[in-house]
Amino acid sequence: MGKWLFLVVLCSPLISTGQVEKVDSLARVLENQKLAGEEHYQSTLQLLQQAFSNVVDGTYPLKDNHGEEVKEWIDEATTWAESEGTARQLYQIQSAEVRHYVLTNEVHKAIRLGHELVKDPRFEQEADLVVLLSEIYKFLGYYPEYIRLIPFKYSLLRAQKDPEGAPYKELGDLGTAYYKMKQYAQARELYRSAIAQMDEKENGLFVSSFYNNMGLSFTREQQEDSARFYFQKALDVLERTLSSPDAGDTVYYDHFRNVILANKAELLFETGPYDVLERALKREVRSGKVVWEKHIYLDAWNKLGKLHFYKKQYDSALVYLDRSLVEINELRNHELLLFNLEWRAKTWLAQGNALEANKTFALKRHLEDSLETTRARDRLEIATVLYETNKKEMEIQQQQVKIAEGKSELAAQEARKVIYGAISIVMLVLLTLIFFVFKKVKQQRDIASKALSQRELMLKELHHRVKNNLQIVTSLLQSQETRSDDSKFRKLMQEGQLRIRSIAMIHEKLYKSPEIGDVMLHEYLPDLARHITASHTEARSHTGLQLKVPEISVQMDIAVSVGLIFNELLTNCYKYAFGPGDSGKIEVEVLPKAGDRLELSVSDNGRGLPVNFDLQNLSSLGLTMVQGLAWQLNGQLIIPPGKQGTTVRVEFSRQVPATATTPEA
Repeated sequence: MGKWLFLVVLCSPLISTGQVEKVDSLARVLENQKLAGEEHYQSTLQLLQQAFSNVVDGTYPLKDNHGEEVKEWIDEATTWAESEGTARQLYQIQSAEVRHYVLTNEVHKAIRLGHELVKDPRFEQEADLVVLLSEIYKFLGYYPEYIRLIPFKYSLLRAQKDPEGAPYKELGDLGTAYYKMKQYAQARELYRSAIAQMDEKENGLFVSSFYNNMGLSFTREQQEDSARFYFQKALDVLERTLSSPDAGDTVYYDHFRNVILANKAELLFETGPYDVLERALKREVRSGKVVWEKHIYLDAWNKLGKLHFYKKQYDSALVYLDRSLVEINELRNHELLLFNLEWRAKTWLAQGNALEANKTFALKRHLEDSLETTRARDRLEIATVLYETNKKEMEIQQQQVKIAEGKSELAAQEARKVIYGAISIVMLVLLTLIFFVFKKVKQQRDIASKALSQRELMLKELHHRVKNNLQIVTSLLQSQETRSDDSKFRKLMQEGQLRIRSIAMIHEKLYKSPEIGDVMLHEYLPDLARHITASHTEARSHTGLQLKVPEISVQMDIAVSVGLIFNELLTNCYKYAFGPGDSGKIEVEVLPKAGDRLELSVSDNGRGLPVNFDLQNLSSLGLTMVQGLAWQLNGQLIIPPGKQGTTVRVEFSRQVPATATTPEA
């Protein structure tokens, strides 16, 4: 997965007993002494600020202790500030209310109030609120809204001559957003632009961080050579920074070096040597504890568990995964927890404990269901808030236009009272009619939009259920495989698992996609290739795999057949193309062809096909299935002659054929 360095760190002190008592004592003052006016306002603001300063690992002192009382105190303080206080006092209490909503997981309320404050002319120059609003969008994964706010945020920071408003930081934030949206090429261009504006001597840690992030982006695209190149550039910059006489405290620099080294070593997961990777992860654990970056060392423990699974040291794998799980539950990091449960279940299964494995898989699926439901609800609530906010802004603009038009009409009436008076009345009537017609149409559109959102949620749930059911089938096949000593039977079970997984991944892509639609081949095929490669342990150590898949989308039915074809062809390369110990390479390419058609090409530089190979008389179940699937796609299987290696091409239509005819013999 790789570790991402965020240089903007929200530092919070540990909660001591005295600090907790201070929050409780302030709350008791508000509860028992019945303060009023400015005194009540000051006590409420002080209570909130004290509570904010004592947030650790998501624990907010006012979340459960006082319930709805806090909101009542905020409302009273706001009422006083609106009627008797200054604009600054009103801003302070309302911006504190936004933060309170964030910490009580009422993010849609935080966004609603935050937008109102940002649009208020009295507070339009308050950069800290725009910063908070943008961080909420980033945390929730609402990256288009986050990107829209970034230029506004940095223009305010620069207007206030805040050093945080540096242009390279703006470019870095944009790069991070595009990285999270998996638009890696655009993210890298932004990082390069940021680096070009920086002085390495003054900003060595930032430069190194951006190079590290570029390395991670190439890792996601399986371009290992480019990833290694940028990880090494990140290390070189960091070493020069450490050797500088102005380096100062180097503890965090040493930790970040371990992070980069671990990212670089994780490229060895598929090939080894594992001892290099294990040393890098253990160093990362040690330095992560020193600087108290908990998510870093917990992620490294998870990876050590996965590493020992690869080494078939299952007891050691469970030790690391158990150690990580205890603290993950305290940290409440869902991404780390899902990773931990996945490898815990695989380890149980490898040990032959199908009962524990299935229980763990079920727990992971339940957590995924719960998270997806929560995300869908949050997306719907936030989309509603954004729609209502934009609608309100449009209505205000319309009212301002009407006021301006009304004044113009009055001036015209003074000059031509009789004629233009009648015209103005007619225009007002028409505008009123248009307004009500527009409002009615808008209401109907809202109803249709809500129905469409519900339909999309139901479709996502359907795809999720199908994927989960296929996962259960895969787990059963894997369980049967581990219990059998028959190598042929185990081989059949492994092939069946890969075929089912290629279908399950289609449904996984669809239910995780922001919109229900076609399947993106440039995302699907690389993910599928990773699973196929991981299942061929012996071949992957000496075989290089290169994929060239442009940004092309196909219908779901097409994607299922393409996935099965790709699974068979790549599996055949790993199984038959090279002899024991031989090294070679496999190339996969998808090419657009004329007439809305595509071609999938899988080639290797191995030992080639048998002398007696005959495409018309196939005995292989896999190639027979490929030939049948190609026919279903209104295409054909082509194996051109070659001097070295084997190339298999399948040309097919991007559209599902309306009818099917029996293929010619």
